[in-house]
Amino acid sequence: MKPLVATAPDEATLAVVARTVRERVGFYLSTPAYRAAFDVHEWTDEAERAAVMSKAQRWDEISALVSDEMLHTIATVGTYDQIGRLLAERYGALTDRIEFSIPVNNPEDGERLTSILTELQATSRS
Repeated sequence: MKPLVATAPDEATLAVVARTVRERVGFYLSTPAYRAAFDVHEWTDEAERAAVMSKAQRWDEISALVSDEMLHTIATVGTYDQIGRLLAERYGALTDRIEFSIPVNNPEDGERLTSILTELQATSRS
């Protein structure tokens, strides 16, 4: 499973990452192949508006249609300290594999990733 994840070391950086993920959700919102995922949550009007905007090449405006509720329904959003728990709560019983990434630029980053994965594994097994 490869869920849509927005994660960063702190809230300020997470806000930047979440904007990028919001744009991706906006792309999905505008794409007919993903329409059913939005219809089930009663976001049909937003999907229709996003489709019209995409046809007019108004890509920069689509992310404004993605509410916080929509973002958090489609993506898992949290800081590094939260993301392991959030992913385990959301997917723990549903999967035995999950793929996401964080940048590993130094040994501390590697330790942080290991910690997140350890938490995710422990939580999903219980």
